[in-house]
Amino acid sequence: MTNPGPDGLHTRMSEEIIRMWKIYLGIDVSLEIVAGGYFDRVQADPAEIFWSGQAADYNDPDDFLLEIFRTGAKYNLNHFSNLEFDELVDRAAAAGDPAMRQELYIQAERILCETEAAVIPIYHTTFNIP
Repeated sequence: MTNPGPDGLHTRMSEEIIRMWKIYLGIDVSLEIVAGGYFDRVQADPAEIFWSGQAADYNDPDDFLLEIFRTGAKYNLNHFSNLEFDELVDRAAAAGDPAMRQELYIQAERILCETEAAVIPIYHTTFNIP
């Protein structure tokens, strides 16, 4: 499920991902494009896979890992829940040693992106908000 995005960008990206999954993974996926009320729909009835974007509010891994993917977090739209992940991000948030904090976040990211595959990072962009 996706919204069209600017100039249909999300639709085109989703169609290409679906094409590659068919070719390389042998799976068929149907695409639902929701133009109006997309985020209300995601919050109420998310598809198994859906487009989501996030801009960093502040320069810290907590902004994504703790505030988006921790169990029960306000913006945890896919309802990801993993107790080991939660423990790692909680420990990282409380850690005073920057090297230990970084290592804990790396372990949490592995769970999120490799073990559980709860998120598939596609691309990133940068912009400044005055």
